[in-house]
This record gives sequence, C-alpha cells and structure tokens, in this order.
Amino acid sequence: MLLNNTAGVASVSLGTWGSLPGSDAPLTTATFENLQSTNTHILNTDSNFIQTLKIQMLESLNLNNLGITTPSVMINRTFALKFEESPLNQIIHLPWTNARVTGIFEDYHFSSFHNDIAPLVIFPMSLENK
Repeated sequence: MLLNNTAGVASVSLGTWGSLPGSDAPLTTATFENLQSTNTHILNTDSNFIQTLKIQMLESLNLNNLGITTPSVMINRTFALKFEESPLNQIIHLPWTNARVTGIFEDYHFSSFHNDIAPLVIFPMSLENK
C-alpha cells in the first residue's frame, strides 16, 4: 500500500538526508557570476516537497515556456537577499554541477530553532539530477 493512499495522509514527499525540518542539511559552497563563494545548505527533494511542507513560493519561473536544459534549483529568501537584483534565471555553480535558479521560497527553519536561518538550495530530484 502506498503512503499517499492512506487515510489521513494529505501529502507525501521524498527527500535525502537532512530534508526533515530540525535536521542538519549538508553544507556546500555555491558561486554566482558576481558573488563570492557562499556557504549554503543543500537538500535533494522531490517535486512535492514545497507543497507538503506548505512552504510559500515568493518567485518562480514558468518552466513550460523556457526550454531549460540545465538542472534547476530553488533558493530560500535568505540566499536571495545576498543579491542586488533577483537571482531568478541566473546560473549557480555548485561543486558537482551548474544549475539555473528557477524559484525563490520563503525561509523556514530547516535546522534547529536555535540557529539563524542560513542560505538553502533545494535541488529537485529527477531522472536528470540523480
């Protein structure tokens, strides 16, 4: 039986280690064209993650009309505030790949409430991004 077909379960999502709020998300570095390297946490999740956790999207691109061929990522508001202009549609350089920023989501406590909210990148799982 699938969990999403279970009575009382409204939504399910898949994520890698560190994707549960309160856990420690892995830390890496990210670089944009006109910004020094920045430490950021990163989560690999499925497409249901934002909806399941009821995280508010602040900005996003309509991917249907863009023909994007590079992997896409979403970043939190804390990360986006490091830029003078919106980082939407910009390329982010991660240690293992380059990806296009296709969404900015509201901050949420992905680690302990005792920690300040840090930059976060959500790297959606897909056949291309595995």
